Amino acid sequence: MDKIMKHISKRELMRLGNRLDEKDKSVLQAVKTCRQITGRQLMRLLFDVTTERATVRAVNRRLFKLKEMGLITHLERRIGGVRSGSGANIWEITTAGLKLLYLRDQADGKRPGRFVRKRHFEPTTCFTAHRLAVTEVYVRLHELTGGNGYSGANTRGNGNGGDSGGNSHNNRVGASLAQIELEPGCWRRYSDFAGHELYLKPDAYAVTASGEYEDHWFIEMDLATESPAVVTRKCEQYAYCFQGGTEQRRIGVFPRVVWIVPTDKRKNSITNHIDESFAGTLKSLFTVIRLDGLADLIRGEKQKAENAKEEEKTEKALAINFKKGKI
Repeated sequence: MDKIMKHISKRELMRLGNRLDEKDKSVLQAVKTCRQITGRQLMRLLFDVTTERATVRAVNRRLFKLKEMGLITHLERRIGGVRSGSGANIWEITTAGLKLLYLRDQADGKRPGRFVRKRHFEPTTCFTAHRLAVTEVYVRLHELTGGNGYSGANTRGNGNGGDSGGNSHNNRVGASLAQIELEPGCWRRYSDFAGHELYLKPDAYAVTASGEYEDHWFIEMDLATESPAVVTRKCEQYAYCFQGGTEQRRIGVFPRVVWIVPTDKRKNSITNHIDESFAGTLKSLFTVIRLDGLADLIRGEKQKAENAKEEEKTEKALAINFKKGKI
């Protein structure tokens, strides 16, 4: 990471903003949203891959343009070490980049709230690994759903595509990504049984939609760095939040809690601890998968929704025929 981050005046920021095209703005917003992201993840998220070498060059041109402007920076360490190429740089937004996006939101009539200056430090390896794992889920969800409505922010998509030059993947699960939020935007307030106000802190919140049906997900990224007992205590927080009903009153349902783990061994361990700690409805709140099972999970919920719709049609037809005396 650059040792010295120069101060950029408001006038200079506005001048820099006028030099950015829509793709530059999408890249800057994506870096802000994900907090840490590699060049290759950005390529998959925002760029149409013709040939990999040409696309990597195009991504790097954008990234180093923004870096020269002082709007983003990268960590000193890379994924895979110094021989892994520029696509392995880990990018973060700078205070100047945050300020530029803040001013842009103000100019667009949005209410971005109070501006908070970014503190720059070289994070631990564990912190970076977790952040990049969450970013990978973010990118993977856009890939699986065809990138529907991507705007590079924690936002609700329009379900119709329409990204400003974003990646146009094939929809591999038959559902659109209606909404996705990363922390801290996805955190929720709730109260325990003693009335104390607490925060539920998932890594991400997503909504996938198929027709008139929506599936809501709280996502927890587990890298097997915590004991299963710690995971169980986090599940207890979700159980308290579910029993308090705050989320159900807000959106009508409580999201499924998906633990994404690195190995089958870890999956079996976490599943066993959840089975031992919860029963009935509380146990059904939780699903444990590996990342490569994400597509099957979304596709399975879509199929359940379609089956429920068919059952509803059948019940209505039976009711109509009963009234007509045909049965």
